Amino acid sequence: MFALSNQGTFVCLFTEPGAAPVEDLESLQQEPPRGRGGPGERRPSSFIHESSPRVPADIDDVVANTQLPREALGNVVHLDDVLSGCSTVQQVIDAAVGPGLVAFEAKGAVIGLAGYRLRVEPVSATPGLERLTAPFAGHSLDTPHPITEAIRTGRPLALHPLPEEILEGRPGAGLGAVRGCAMPILGTRGVIGGLCLFLGPEQQPYESALHAVLTERLAAAIDRTRLLESERRLRVRSEQAAARLSRLQSLTSGLSAALGPVDVADAVMTHALAELGATGGTCFMLADDGTLRPVGSMAGDTESRRAISLKSGDPLGAVLQRGGVVVLPSAPGAPDGGGQPAHRAIVPLVIRGEILGAIELTFDRDREVDVELRSFLSALGTQCAQAVERARLYGQRAKEAHVLQASLMPPALPSIPGLDIAAGYRPFGDGTGIGGDFYDLYALGSGRWGVVVGDVSGRGIEAAATTALARYTTRAAALLGTAPADVLQILNRVMLSEALGERFCTIAHGVLWPSADGVDVTLSLGGHPRPLLLDRRTGSAYEVGTPGTAVGLVPDPVLRETNLTLRSGDVLVFFTDGCVDFHTEGGTTSDESVLLDVLRRYAGESVGELTKRLEEAVLDANGGRNSDDAALLVIRAHPDGSRSSAGSLPFGTWTRKEKEKR
Repeated sequence: MFALSNQGTFVCLFTEPGAAPVEDLESLQQEPPRGRGGPGERRPSSFIHESSPRVPADIDDVVANTQLPREALGNVVHLDDVLSGCSTVQQVIDAAVGPGLVAFEAKGAVIGLAGYRLRVEPVSATPGLERLTAPFAGHSLDTPHPITEAIRTGRPLALHPLPEEILEGRPGAGLGAVRGCAMPILGTRGVIGGLCLFLGPEQQPYESALHAVLTERLAAAIDRTRLLESERRLRVRSEQAAARLSRLQSLTSGLSAALGPVDVADAVMTHALAELGATGGTCFMLADDGTLRPVGSMAGDTESRRAISLKSGDPLGAVLQRGGVVVLPSAPGAPDGGGQPAHRAIVPLVIRGEILGAIELTFDRDREVDVELRSFLSALGTQCAQAVERARLYGQRAKEAHVLQASLMPPALPSIPGLDIAAGYRPFGDGTGIGGDFYDLYALGSGRWGVVVGDVSGRGIEAAATTALARYTTRAAALLGTAPADVLQILNRVMLSEALGERFCTIAHGVLWPSADGVDVTLSLGGHPRPLLLDRRTGSAYEVGTPGTAVGLVPDPVLRETNLTLRSGDVLVFFTDGCVDFHTEGGTTSDESVLLDVLRRYAGESVGELTKRLEEAVLDANGGRNSDDAALLVIRAHPDGSRSSAGSLPFGTWTRKEKEKR
């Protein structure tokens, strides 16, 4: 017999011949009023959740709407209690055919839900009947079976007599089941599953009404937990997306500081592998000979990885030529373990159609690569390709800047009798820029030597051009035997005639020559910081020279000369403003005391060590930042007035070693 409850749920009952008559179900087809009672209404059963898409009727409503006798209310309460603790769909269906089976007054049951892929999943069965799910579990809804038919048609099916294919060898007889039915489970959006009940010979008059109510409450519990699971999945996916975004941001930060392919590989191994769950990874770069060469790996053993030719037939090369992120599953029949990767993902590094390299990730097991993960891999490849291109351009620019800046400095300092000399230069920023600081030391003839330290305003190619103009004009004028102040006057006229706009130069120019008392110096300053003199006899250090006007600004600059003598052990230090201008939160301050303190504390050290001390002090005072380029030239009158040494410290770094004395 079939009946349709006012909740829209089909219920069918099947009896053996001679079984007790079924009660009149005409009342179940009526539409009694819905709604809640008054203030005295009982609370809904405990499993009802605020977010439930459908709320089952209250117990009083059950009685009023279905005319279910109160002696059957215990069944409803029991199922509610069983389902109330379920937080997943699988828990709900397990409970329905397990502890909740008593509420249906059935001997056993199997249940299957219509999955999102039009397959029966998940499924469950009363303990001991699990084998009965095999014919439909995971199968298409078109598979012949009472469960799938109930889902497809939305109608109940009779299971009488119990089919042999359902209960192999009729094990149901051992359960005491003699009849059965397959019922559709109706959710808020239609049929969501099917339930097969195996029933005993006794049939209560309220059985159909009870099954209708219980199936409705089961459907509500399934809808509720599906909603909760969906919320959990969305939350997990949101957290995963946030984690991936954080990893990508960390990777971007790491890549922004990458100065070469090895740095790119290190950033990937540090920031990306954990997010991807990879157990290994190697970064390859395409060499000029057309081979992929490993430059970094998770284990750090790049030497054990061989170079791969794009034409060798290796999957890595084939994938790169095809393009796009590719996931390679385990080889068919590949043995487990053995240290062999079971799964590989290859991410090409391509920019503007040019192959730069690839990242190979390995996993210890096959894994599904969903849209989000593939999108992350694609973003990873794009970020790394851009970083490699950026590093390549950086290297090229750094090399060009190095060559150009080096051309503005003397290739080596001369060896001058009676003097120890050391010099150093530090470029600003990351070393790829071109600054305007320079120094020079050259012979003028007759035992006289010219010394120049200058700073051209601005940076870049224009500053380099002005630096070259200042250096070579000063040298040419000095070689004519011109006095230091006159040399700077000539430079001033030349710079004004070149129409350099607002570009100018601060410069210190001096002439040195040995004398009976030591080394005499004539010095002229054109707007440049005053040199520092360390008096070895007293240990005092102070500024020397007369300030003047920067060159290249006005037609008649004020330029004066100062004469002094370096005695045995005295030190004269020329420097640019990058050695005394320090950047703080309040702005830029100029302070020569940092250099003066070093001169006093380390007066007895060699010029090379003294220069290194000065450089370290400048860096420390500036917080380790290279916000401006800086040049140093340190000259000491040798104690015995005869031996000499000269050291041009390595270009572009503050960490230098004094050259051996000649």
